[in-house]
Amino acid sequence: MTIEELHTAAKAMIDRLEQERADNTDGKAKALIETLRDERQFKLLIGVAAAYSATGAYDPKIVTRYAQGLIESGDAAKARELLAELVVKVPAASSVFIEAKGLQGRAWKQTFFDSADNSSGP
Repeated sequence: MTIEELHTAAKAMIDRLEQERADNTDGKAKALIETLRDERQFKLLIGVAAAYSATGAYDPKIVTRYAQGLIESGDAAKARELLAELVVKVPAASSVFIEAKGLQGRAWKQTFFDSADNSSGP
């Protein structure tokens, strides 16, 4: 898909999710989120994932994608919050738990890199 097609698809899915329940998308919302992640269109991914979550649906895999989008878009703090909630809800042996823990580490690392250097100078 081209960038324009991704924008169009994301806008259409957000509009659909605002009008319907997430489970009425026949998996198309999840598939679009995966495509947006693969294409590194994180701002669009965040919009679709937020609309998906706003329907009341909860899918741990979507939460991990949402968190990744937030990290990549400069909102590691919100990603850390989502991931902290997620890791207490999923089994510790699950692949989602492992991915979420890895993303938590990445979010903390990003927070460190984004923070001002408060060390004393020479």
